[in-house]
Amino acid sequence: MKKLFVLFFLIACCLQLNAQTKLFIRVYDRFGNKIKNGNIVGTTDSSLLFDVKGRDSVAFQIAYTKIGTIKTKHTRGHNVIIGTAIGAGFGIVGLLVSSGGADDTSGGWGGLFTITTQDKQVASIALIPLGAGIGFITGMRKKIDTFEINGNLEKWKAFQLYYQNKDAKNKGAEEATK
Repeated sequence: MKKLFVLFFLIACCLQLNAQTKLFIRVYDRFGNKIKNGNIVGTTDSSLLFDVKGRDSVAFQIAYTKIGTIKTKHTRGHNVIIGTAIGAGFGIVGLLVSSGGADDTSGGWGGLFTITTQDKQVASIALIPLGAGIGFITGMRKKIDTFEINGNLEKWKAFQLYYQNKDAKNKGAEEATK
């Protein structure tokens, strides 16, 4: 059964998701209340432009004078939720595959494993906390940049420079994959 956990762990580690090409941010006012979160479309000298899903044009902008703090990326809890969902998905598939089936006594996969139905069910249920744990670990390794703007023009310009550098890097990566 330990081999089955190792196998699932290796599969989870080998999966590679496509990198997000737009910068996701969370914007807070000076009192710490969230104003908006989403993908940035661009910046102007005085405002931040957001992408609104389902629309081609920019539908939301925030003046830098109203911005207290900008934080990049999703919260760390987002990784835990995604990891739990992936673990639950694999767990449900495992439970469906294991229910009603006979034990695999042939040694499976060239004699490496002998898996019983009970082993499959335990492994399927264990994938949920395993996914949450992997999400927690990846969330702790995530670097979230924080920009304290507080209506300050110099700090706003620093964020603009950060965004322009990220945007140029993403566009270069998009062109390289085409």
